Amino acid sequence: MRIRELHLTAFGPFTERVLDFGKDGQELVFIHGRNEAGKSSTLRAITDLRYGIHPQSKDNFVHQHRDMRIGALLLDHADVAHTVVRRKGNKATLTFANGDPVPPDVEARITCGLSKEEYESMFGLDHERLRAGGEALLAGEGDIGAALFEASAGVRSIAAVLERLDQTAREFYIPKGRVSRLNEAIRDYSQHRSAYTNAQVKPAQWGDLFKRQQHAQEKVAALESRQQQLHASLRRVTELRAVAPLLRTIDIAQATLDELGGHSLLDENAPTERAGAQAGLAAAEHNAATAAAQMEEARRKLDTLLPERPVLAAAAGIDRLSASVENLDRYRRERDDANGDLIHAQATLAAQAKAIAPGETVERLQQLAPKAGARAEIVKMLHSAETARQRLEDHQLSASSTHDDDRPQERALLPDAAVRQALQLAREAVVRQEGTLKRAARLPGEINSARRTLDATLKLLGIAAIDDLLAIRPLFDGEIDDAKAAFDQGETRKADLEKRIAEIAVALRTNQDMREQLLTDGAVPTADDVAAARAQRDQTVARMRIAGTAASHDAEGTEPLDVTSWQTLADEIRHADTLVDSLARDAKRATQLQACLRKIADLERDRDMLVKERQAIEARQQQEQQAWQGLLAQRQLAQLPPAALREWQNLLNQARTQKEALDLLDDEQRQVADTEKLLANGLRKALGEVSEVHGGIDADGGLDELLAHVDAMEKEFARLEKASATAAGKRAERQEQRAQFASREKQLTEALERARTDLAAACTQLLQPANASVAEAMARLDDFDALNDAVARRDAAQLKLDRASHAIAALEQQANALAHAIGDAEPADIRLYAEQLHTRLEQARSVATARTVVEKAIEQHVAALREHQESIAAHQRKLAALCAAANVQLADALPHAEELSRRKRDAQGMIDRARANLALASSRTEQTLRELLASCDVDCLDADEQSYQQELAQLEAQVRAARTVEETARRELEAVDASDVVIAERQQMERASAAIASALPSWVRARLAHSLLDEALRRFREKAQGPMLLAASHYFQCMTDGQFVRLVSDDNTEGRPTLLAQRGGGALVGVEGMSEGTRDQLYLALRLAALDLRREAGLALPVVLDDVLITSDDARARHVLGALSQFAKGHQVILFTHHAHLLGVAESCLPPRQLAVVAL
Repeated sequence: MRIRELHLTAFGPFTERVLDFGKDGQELVFIHGRNEAGKSSTLRAITDLRYGIHPQSKDNFVHQHRDMRIGALLLDHADVAHTVVRRKGNKATLTFANGDPVPPDVEARITCGLSKEEYESMFGLDHERLRAGGEALLAGEGDIGAALFEASAGVRSIAAVLERLDQTAREFYIPKGRVSRLNEAIRDYSQHRSAYTNAQVKPAQWGDLFKRQQHAQEKVAALESRQQQLHASLRRVTELRAVAPLLRTIDIAQATLDELGGHSLLDENAPTERAGAQAGLAAAEHNAATAAAQMEEARRKLDTLLPERPVLAAAAGIDRLSASVENLDRYRRERDDANGDLIHAQATLAAQAKAIAPGETVERLQQLAPKAGARAEIVKMLHSAETARQRLEDHQLSASSTHDDDRPQERALLPDAAVRQALQLAREAVVRQEGTLKRAARLPGEINSARRTLDATLKLLGIAAIDDLLAIRPLFDGEIDDAKAAFDQGETRKADLEKRIAEIAVALRTNQDMREQLLTDGAVPTADDVAAARAQRDQTVARMRIAGTAASHDAEGTEPLDVTSWQTLADEIRHADTLVDSLARDAKRATQLQACLRKIADLERDRDMLVKERQAIEARQQQEQQAWQGLLAQRQLAQLPPAALREWQNLLNQARTQKEALDLLDDEQRQVADTEKLLANGLRKALGEVSEVHGGIDADGGLDELLAHVDAMEKEFARLEKASATAAGKRAERQEQRAQFASREKQLTEALERARTDLAAACTQLLQPANASVAEAMARLDDFDALNDAVARRDAAQLKLDRASHAIAALEQQANALAHAIGDAEPADIRLYAEQLHTRLEQARSVATARTVVEKAIEQHVAALREHQESIAAHQRKLAALCAAANVQLADALPHAEELSRRKRDAQGMIDRARANLALASSRTEQTLRELLASCDVDCLDADEQSYQQELAQLEAQVRAARTVEETARRELEAVDASDVVIAERQQMERASAAIASALPSWVRARLAHSLLDEALRRFREKAQGPMLLAASHYFQCMTDGQFVRLVSDDNTEGRPTLLAQRGGGALVGVEGMSEGTRDQLYLALRLAALDLRREAGLALPVVLDDVLITSDDARARHVLGALSQFAKGHQVILFTHHAHLLGVAESCLPPRQLAVVAL
């Protein structure tokens, strides 16, 4: 089904947006919009409408997932409309507009039975997939089967798929190979099967070997039994030697405990608690004295802080007075201004009353002044009188025009029929060339537009003149690719070096931090420092040895070694020894520091090498850049890097194309100018004949002016003919109008007299004579209005004066009330008194604040004194408890008691440790060990231990010899008994068989998939080659503007059919000989041809193309759009782009009845 309307109800950035995809017959839909306009969301909406909104859709940045909705008006092949709505959900998400679920048969027609992936691969194509398709054609070396299959299925690189399948199969098995999985498993199976067959049991020797092995085992058992007895005796002697010192320690410690049995055992932390209690007691007593002194000082300060209480009590009134007194000057100014306004208003009011009626008072005139209703009635009468007068004057004025006498009209001179026919023929010739003339009107704009476009392109290129385009020699793509590869290689290597340098810098900082951490506890010498000191010492010794030898040979010529040299040698020896001693004391830290320093040195060396390599690369890059710039200057190209230069050259090609288009427009303009000149001459000739009858015609103007003259002459001729016909009728009308004018004038005169009669009474009320004019009556109304305004101004000035006076009186009353409350005399100056009260209030508040601070300080001192006194009592209780625990009266006796307790605790600890070690040294009880030591000679234990060790050493040699004999017999017996070998070889055979069974299905699948895909390619090539190549040839010819006329198939050197394109001259070009853009066009032509075949099979879904023209210039885009126009006949094609200039290209080359434009 094709889409007639797309309803983006709540999807992506859209809300209640309806996109109209055109009327019937507009199969090519062109959707464009700027970046971030919602193009990607619209693309996803078209797919999600058919197959459902993804559960994790990213188009929920405006609407929540649960609110997302897409709708559409779809038309099937019979033009039956279906309005459907897709919501986000799990079940029954596609419904009609009324909410009913869409039946399965309708949903099947919407999707044509395709899955989402199949629809996107077959009927969707974007720039990335278009470019990948062109690259796949190149990678497949033009294999026609792969090319047709890829274009039909929408998949990429069938050749690569076949290669991967072949590689997968070769990983499992290679005929006559050795390293693949199946080859190794088969070889292992054969080897182990041969060993399994050859394993035989030989029973003839088994009996003798078994007897020898049993005899050897018995001898080994006897020797091992004696060895165990000796080990037990040795362990007993060793045990007694170990426990004897421990038992002596227990006896000594027990004697100490018996001596101190009458003294108390204090807590282990008693000395610390006593010292802390004594120190805390002294500190608490000192702090209590300090707090008491500070409290007395604060109370004395509090007595000196006495605020002014009455002022504080009236603080709110003082603040109000201070705030209000700021307006005192304003109130006084308002009073003075109001007084002046009142005087002026009274004078103005008197003048107004005198102007109306000199003898009347203001109050009397206010009573006589017409009220609103009466005034409105008077104004109405005045307007009526004025209207009647104006109507009569207008009637009299218009009646004068009807008295024109009926003089006969002169008949205008008209040219003869031949002259008018010549003029009409010249005019018709201009009409026939109307399209050319309209084109002439558009040409200057198009030329200017083309010139501006060219100028803009030249400005982007940095080219000053148009003629410089021909002097530029562009580089080939290969040259640009080589330069880009060289630059990229240098940049890649440089980036790797910089990354490695950064890594070394991080590691260097880590090791430097570790070095600083190791040196935190002070400097420590390393092995390198010791070696350097020793080397320095050895050099000094060698130097002194040489000097001593020279002195012995020539005592007179050589000075003997002085004391300084010996002192230097002694200092160096002492320094080296000091370093060795320091190294020995902190060997672990020295070793870590040595490793850290060596690591730092290695890192710095590596960093320097990498920096030098980077500098060499930069120098090489600079040389390459200079060579590149020289090449660009030689070719007169812009100084740009390769990638930018490629785009610059594309822009250069566009500029040259634009220049050719501009030249064509200039030629067309000259042709149109010649046509316009010929038409103008024809008009001049016809107008010349007319001017012989009607003079005053200027036939020397341009074509537009001549056309205007012709049109004016035609209109004049028509007017004259019409005037002659209507002149008689007009004379009869004038006679009838004169009678009507006389009757109307009588009626208007009577109406004017009635209005004047009504106006006389109004003039009397306004104190004017009855015959006063309308203007005088209106002026008197204005006088009464001015009188009322003056009265209002007087009343307003009086009210303002009263308000200002009342405000000043209120301030004075407020100030007097405050003075009475505080006890001051009534102030003479309110402002001065307010400022004085404000100052006194600030001082009183400051004193009150300071008094509050001091009171809080006194409370804090009292609390601190209480806390210190409680601390003194707590420390005294702690000391009393310690004295009670030690059975002493005074705290000064506690140190001696603590010392005795420490000795008692140490003795008990010695006993506990000795008994713990005793338990570790022996599992016997202490009493048993004492009995064993009493029953033996302690002094002979060493001799017994040595005797046992010697006998064990001799016995160990005998045991090893016996075990060797037993091992030899056992091995000979195992060599004869081959049952284990058979089992082992059988297991290896099973393992190899399992490996074969595991790898074989994967190999079979890979080979079968390769064969099936190869066969599918062959069958598809045989079936679809003819129709697809025929359709693709037509589309490819349109896209290349006839440069390639058809696509053919030919066998290559390997006998494989390949795809070739035939030029107009007959030359054949393979895909490897085409440019990148031409390969993309070839792939697009194949895709369109494949879609034609699918349409014939009943799969008629809209084709969605996204930015497939992004790399095409306007000329190539125009050709591609022409091919798409032919492809879209009877089917819908939706083209997305964010390049606005392509819209103008589409509108210029596509008929409006086929193109529908949608702006996002």
